[in-house]
Amino acid sequence: MRLFSSYTLLLLCIAVVGCAQNRPVASVQPVIKPSIDFSAPQYFGAALTIESEDELFTLSDEQRRDFLEFYNHFLRQNSPGYERVFDYLERETRNFNYESKTYTAAQTLASLKGNCMSLAVLTTALANVVKDVEIRYQLVDSSPVFYKESDVVVKGVHVRSKLYERLLANNNVYLTRSSLVVDYLPDDKTRFIGNITRDKFLALYYGNRAVEFMAQEQLAEAYWYTRKALEYQPEDAANINTMAVIFRRVGDEAKAEDIYVYGLAVADNKLTLLKNYRLLLQAQGREIDAQRIAREMADYDDPSPFGWLDAANVAYNNGDYREAEMFYQKSIDAAPYLDYGYFGLAKVKYHQGELIGAKRMLIKAMENTFKEEGRELYQAKLSRLEKEI
Repeated sequence: MRLFSSYTLLLLCIAVVGCAQNRPVASVQPVIKPSIDFSAPQYFGAALTIESEDELFTLSDEQRRDFLEFYNHFLRQNSPGYERVFDYLERETRNFNYESKTYTAAQTLASLKGNCMSLAVLTTALANVVKDVEIRYQLVDSSPVFYKESDVVVKGVHVRSKLYERLLANNNVYLTRSSLVVDYLPDDKTRFIGNITRDKFLALYYGNRAVEFMAQEQLAEAYWYTRKALEYQPEDAANINTMAVIFRRVGDEAKAEDIYVYGLAVADNKLTLLKNYRLLLQAQGREIDAQRIAREMADYDDPSPFGWLDAANVAYNNGDYREAEMFYQKSIDAAPYLDYGYFGLAKVKYHQGELIGAKRMLIKAMENTFKEEGRELYQAKLSRLEKEI
């Protein structure tokens, strides 16, 4: 039936072309994507030396020997390779401390600290040492990890790795493979977004490092790490946004605006670009342009709640409660299982004098938090609110 249907469609197409063959045919112009030149030696100097992809995943000789001794131990010979890598990580990272920094594999294993990206880098390095383990990467939404350095507030991207036994073909038949997920602080509210390529993973690593440098006002380092990230993913919205912020920091707002416009033309996820471009326009007093961007944001559809939460918090802190309410609601629509949007709406409704509505949102926030301290916080606020009511 599929072959027949396709053949019928082909005949219909030919018939239509035959009827229209005497009509003028418009020439098809190739779609040319915009480009931009990020070079700016006047601000950032000559290119810095940045750890290469190979250096990122290289272990010290001692670390490599220790891992191989564990991996090749005779008691583990009957275990598949991906399980042995997982078991080694489980043994070595029992005292692993979360730190909002991104490290290379050797640094992570030596210090036993870092963020989820650091753990994924280490996992990759171990998988690279042996031949029968394959690694892939996943992006997930989970409870957001925010941290603040200087005046930069950063939401950590949650990346986890997945270990497989290397796929072997047997007469062109591929069997389903077992796998193990390596994650830092997994929780019940983690939501799988999608698999990401190795290039995307590397862009995330270099982009993380760029933001860390920017938070320390090391703008040259931030710039060159962002350039490195964009080599792997030239149209990545997060790194394009970082580049625009860096140019704003050095005072070149015209270049920053060019970068925002470029990003909005080529990137898929435009919410952060829209939000920060609007902030630039407002800072310049260009309210008509800023309102146009605000309308685009209102109509924009972003499946992740965290961009909406960020935009809502900015609006709330600026006293724009109507806009904050809209963005908090969008975050709830995207992730009704998280408490942050409900708590934001509770604050908005309280400032608007809607105490009953604020109480209802606090109850929803309390129902959707998985942390005991979160429930205690919401219960305390609810008790104070009920006295006012």
